[in-house]
Amino acid sequence: MTGVAFHSGKLYVGLGRGLIEVQNGVATRMFEWDKEDKCDAEKFLTEDAVATRANAYIRTKAGDLLGISETNVVKIKTPGPVEAMFGAESGRSMAVFQGLGVFELRDQWSEVLKLPYTRVDGQYHVLLAAYGGEIALAVYGFSGASSLWVSQNQTWREIPLPSR
Repeated sequence: MTGVAFHSGKLYVGLGRGLIEVQNGVATRMFEWDKEDKCDAEKFLTEDAVATRANAYIRTKAGDLLGISETNVVKIKTPGPVEAMFGAESGRSMAVFQGLGVFELRDQWSEVLKLPYTRVDGQYHVLLAAYGGEIALAVYGFSGASSLWVSQNQTWREIPLPSR
């Protein structure tokens, strides 16, 4: 990405030879300076976005993962719906796939750890972070229930959280 700017209530994200127009949380179109408009992804609502040194990704409200390049926005094939993403400046890209686990993207998705929970009832949000060999996974429901796990030696350990 080369820059971001707001103009007339719209967000524009520069991508070298073009830019994406975002309005009310929806990426409405991609413009290329010397070509016709191009975007391989349908209109979508953004849930989250992460960037590494080399790549940028958008997680949609529908659970899709989109990759942003200088010339296009493309839907990336995933093992399942994306619940959370993590991108480090080092280039490490990880995601939590609903009901499956934590995966890392290299040439293809590879499972790093199974999920420490089997099912979450109701509406919930998942957060993912990684540093060195540790992975942190937080799940909080809109009902108030929250859980936090940290991996150590490829094993999840639940961290007790204070009650509200």
